[in-house]
Amino acid sequence: MDIFMTSVSAAEGDIPEDRVYDGVDLLPYVNGSIEGPVHDALVWRSSYNHAIRTDRWKLIFNDREEHMELYDLQADKSETWNRLEGRHEAVEELLRELNRLEGEFLSPLWPRVMDYHFVIDGVDYIFAI
Repeated sequence: MDIFMTSVSAAEGDIPEDRVYDGVDLLPYVNGSIEGPVHDALVWRSSYNHAIRTDRWKLIFNDREEHMELYDLQADKSETWNRLEGRHEAVEELLRELNRLEGEFLSPLWPRVMDYHFVIDGVDYIFAI
């Protein structure tokens, strides 16, 4: 949605004002008139897959398989070390923020079509498509 909002702004277009848009015009960040992070958190979901990323942490979880992973992006940009163990406070905070933000989302307008199964380093993953 950031690309949409930025495109509308760059084209000097107008959008209906009777709804909320989940997006930010990136042009002020690109031209330097606004500094700092664009978003406090990035969130995405696909049926039973959910993720939230903040400045430092990225939490991924699958509520179908009850699988969860936590990565410290400051120390591990390639997300190779799951730091879930012993980080209950960080996980709880991320889940609270994820639930808050997902509560603002509309319900999906199309159904899940299939589940994609793959294995990384011996760990089974299922992703909703």
